[in-house]
This record gives sequence, C-alpha cells and structure tokens, in this order.
Amino acid sequence: MPPEVATFLRALAATDIHPWLMGGWATELLSAQIRPHDDTDLFVALNDVPRLAPLLSELGFTLVHGSLADDAFYRHGELLLNLTPIDDAVSPPRTLGSLAAIVWPSDLLAGQAVVWDGIPMQSLTPAALIAMKRCVSEFYNVPLREKDEWDIAALGRLT
Repeated sequence: MPPEVATFLRALAATDIHPWLMGGWATELLSAQIRPHDDTDLFVALNDVPRLAPLLSELGFTLVHGSLADDAFYRHGELLLNLTPIDDAVSPPRTLGSLAAIVWPSDLLAGQAVVWDGIPMQSLTPAALIAMKRCVSEFYNVPLREKDEWDIAALGRLT
C-alpha cells in the first residue's frame, strides 16, 4: 500500500469514517492476485462526506477532478484517490450527481472485513465487486476494460 493511503486510512479510522474499499486494491486483497493500480477507489457514506474535505486538506490532498457532491479525485504525491459518496441509508444504495442513474444491487455495501497493511476496514464482497464493475460498464455503455475482466475472473474464483 502506498504510504499516503495508509496515512489517509488511519486518519479516517481516527475520525470514525469507515469507507468501503472497491476496485483493484479490493480485488487484490481478496484474491491475492497482484496487478498495477492507477488509483485507490473508495465508497464513502454520504453522512461522512462533510468531514472529508477538511481532513483531505489537512493531510495535503488536492482536489484534481470532480467534487464530493458527485465523484471526486484527490491527489497527494503519486497517490490518486477516487472517492465516491454513496447514500447507504436507502436500499438500494444510491450514488449522487452524474452517477445517480446507476442502479446498484441492494447488497452492494454488505461488506467484507479486510486488513490492509495492518489497518482493519471493509471491502466490497467479491460478488459486489463483480456487480459494481458490470454496472459501471453498462452505465457508460462501454465494454469492460482488460483489467476489469481480469478482476472479474479473479473474483469469480472466490464466489
């Protein structure tokens, strides 16, 4: 794990913000199959979003794209964080802004406990990660990327 990710996740835990790890890092933690990563993807509960911006600023992250009202990318050094607010108080859970039209599975955030570099957190389950990748591909009306197909194959062996 990049050091900036560890610092960020420890700061989140200290402020009682518990995101859901998704994407490539979640796949790697669950399947133990390693591949390169462009960013670190997290769902963040909508109720936790107001506390995120000050924390990110305090830790030296800079907003590079989007907003926490929708889907935001923050950078610190070589680390790119993709933070996606999600309303976990409704079923199915709902993302906001440009991603509001995505219909997520009702059990998307069921979560699976993982420990990443000594930091306990929750990840999407293998089945939820597969569903997420397919929902995003369908939403954008694009074929799955090669890395997504690889992730789905690795996760499929776990379900």
